[in-house]
Amino acid sequence: MSIKNLVVLLMVLVSMFLLSGTAYALNDSDIKLTHVEVNDAPVLGILGSKDIKKSNELDILISFDTYINSDDFQVQAIISSTDLKGSISDITDTFTVKAGNNYDKRFNLKLPIRIDQARFDLRLIFSTRTGPSVEKLIPFDVSSDKQVIEIRDVVVNPEGEVAAGRQLFVTARIKNRGTESSEDIKIKASIPELGVSASDYVDSLDAEGGDDDSATTEELYLRIPNNAKTGDYTLKVEVEYDDGDESETKTSIIHVRGEEAAADSAEKAESKTYITLGPESQDIALGGTGIYTLTLINQGNEAKSYTVDVTSASWGAFKVSPSNVVVVNKGESKALTISVEPKDTANAGEQSFAVTVKSGDSLLKQVLLKANLVGKASTAKSSDLRNMVEIGLIVLVVLLVIVALIIGFSKLKGDDEKPKEETYY
Repeated sequence: MSIKNLVVLLMVLVSMFLLSGTAYALNDSDIKLTHVEVNDAPVLGILGSKDIKKSNELDILISFDTYINSDDFQVQAIISSTDLKGSISDITDTFTVKAGNNYDKRFNLKLPIRIDQARFDLRLIFSTRTGPSVEKLIPFDVSSDKQVIEIRDVVVNPEGEVAAGRQLFVTARIKNRGTESSEDIKIKASIPELGVSASDYVDSLDAEGGDDDSATTEELYLRIPNNAKTGDYTLKVEVEYDDGDESETKTSIIHVRGEEAAADSAEKAESKTYITLGPESQDIALGGTGIYTLTLINQGNEAKSYTVDVTSASWGAFKVSPSNVVVVNKGESKALTISVEPKDTANAGEQSFAVTVKSGDSLLKQVLLKANLVGKASTAKSSDLRNMVEIGLIVLVVLLVIVALIIGFSKLKGDDEKPKEETYY
């Protein structure tokens, strides 16, 4: 082979090598960033930085020139932090590049709200199938607004499903991610499709990192309408703060068991049981004790076991006496008392708690009782308690009279229905 032919062959091989990106190792000089935008604002790459707000979604646009040919080119954007489990990244599909051309690529990265307020690097990694890759760094700062409230968790009871006509209890855990304390924070739970809602307020939260930068709301009571249809509904929890100018929302799905299905499970037990309550609202002195009365009347044909549960609220301590589980023989009744003692941390004003009565798996009654917490109990606490007990006994006597009348009328009605005897001569 002549020298001339050898030179031609060598040139062909070199051309084939240059046209194929599969065997080319990238150098830093092969990639030139010409433009970078973060959330529509241009940044200067390693020559400057941009301030990014916590919880922002980063919309990143880059433009770059290449000085190579490749049919399997790829670009990845990464943000790493010791505050995160792993890293935040987005990557392009493979694409073809040709030397001398300019390319635009877009990435979407979302910063979690828990990320630290600090300086970070956006790492842009350019690569082909064969290494090494080329990395470009773009620094930026993460900061926070003065007030940023995060809904960390929402707890519902019962979980997953609630029957029509029953109560859904909702609590929310919130945290201040801002640089300043926040006051008068409103938390609202609602099921818009059913037209029910309830609200609570948190007086204040410290700035992030403070001793009291988190709080849990009191239980919010949502009564599901009796005529609610079976289906899935959206539970919406919304937090309003910064004088109502800012808000945060979290949603979840609640399954409602419609009125037909709910009524069927309790119909038999409820039709034979009467439940009476004393006053459903009363004043209780802070440091004192309140007494509520409940009477169970079993008009069924056999003895039944009943369970009385109190959905405890954080403002008080509750006790059902003589026991929250009782057996009532047929045709008999039993009276129970529910004592309420406000905690030292309780605030004056109207408070509430729920009482649920079940027989086996059947829910017979669910009622919301109220307590108006007033003043401070006097030093003669035992005298106040004795007065409360006396009032409770008076109410109990009245209830027992009502029970006797109910049983008496039931027996009279039963006697009237018996056939009269006839005498033959």
